[in-house]
Amino acid sequence: MNHLVSISSVYRRMALVWIRTWYTTISFYVFDPLLFLFALGFGLGAAFDTMAGLPYFEFVVPGMMVSASLFATIFDGCWGSYFRVHSQGTWKAQLATTVSLWNIRVGEQLWGSTKALMASSAVLSAGWVFGGVQNLEFGLLAVPLVALFAMVFQSMGQAFASHIKTMSTLELMSPILVSPMFLFCGVFIDIGLFPTWIQWVATIYPMYHMLEVIRPLMTGTLGASEFLFHVAALMGFWILFNLIAQRGFRKILLN
Repeated sequence: MNHLVSISSVYRRMALVWIRTWYTTISFYVFDPLLFLFALGFGLGAAFDTMAGLPYFEFVVPGMMVSASLFATIFDGCWGSYFRVHSQGTWKAQLATTVSLWNIRVGEQLWGSTKALMASSAVLSAGWVFGGVQNLEFGLLAVPLVALFAMVFQSMGQAFASHIKTMSTLELMSPILVSPMFLFCGVFIDIGLFPTWIQWVATIYPMYHMLEVIRPLMTGTLGASEFLFHVAALMGFWILFNLIAQRGFRKILLN
């Protein structure tokens, strides 16, 4: 019970901070994905009639739902965590109370999940209005899964930030983590069209496994064995990233 109270207090703090600046932050993880959805969904859609057996716009909508959850979480997990630890002293202040380091990180991940819920819902709504969602019921089922899986992205950002020594090193997150997932994990192009070695690289990123759940779910082609395999992979990523982040931030804050 104490852990739940502590986690909820961290979540509430993040929500209160967001309320003060929502009109600026929401543009990044809601409006930007919508721009990509329309620009590339219709733009590349003029070049590709279908992709992986789906109408191209229908192929892109799940990809942008997952991408929106990425933008809503990983940057705050990395940049936000770094500043709250090294510049603002927020985490140190919270640790002076009964809140543990684990409580802080999980509470922030749950808040990131909430932002991912908002972002993916916006993409789903736009995709449905413009004919990119054939089965709205499956789409609505996919949204909470996207939000839940987004905790993996937040934990990935935290793991990266926990081993960063200088602010300039934060810039490495985009070419190492964000760009490969956004470009090569199946958001806009079926990964089967890439060279084999890129396909193998894609599998080491959580976005690949998220899309292998969300896109088949939204099109009604998701099998039970595939679902269990990819969810297990995502759970493994989440555990791994949390162990890395916990160890790294413990050295910084508690030693």
